[in-house]
Amino acid sequence: MTKATLNKDQPQLLMVVLTTCPDSTSAERLTQILLDQQLAACISIVTDVMSHYYWQGKRERSQELLLLIKTPPHLVEHLVNCIIENHPYQAPEILLLQTLSSSPAYNEWVKQVCLQPSTTD
Repeated sequence: MTKATLNKDQPQLLMVVLTTCPDSTSAERLTQILLDQQLAACISIVTDVMSHYYWQGKRERSQELLLLIKTPPHLVEHLVNCIIENHPYQAPEILLLQTLSSSPAYNEWVKQVCLQPSTTD
């Protein structure tokens, strides 16, 4: 295995998009849609997330699944719109996190499996 050396001057930027789903059916459905449309390279589903929040003036808590969606920056707008269109929640949580860097091999793989900038215009 080749040792990774990250170039701090030219970081390999990726985005991690977070969203939660109420159950495994909706999480798997959303994952399938995003991957089929090549809007994400990888989606990790974290189970057993307990969310506490206020909704319509009432304090709530729900067992949810957290999706960690890895994508290149040029696809974020399309990905967010796809989440909004296909999410079961009225106001889905969608958080965008920009990475500082990623391993060159991982970054190259993401480029290979996701739509290229010219196909998203």
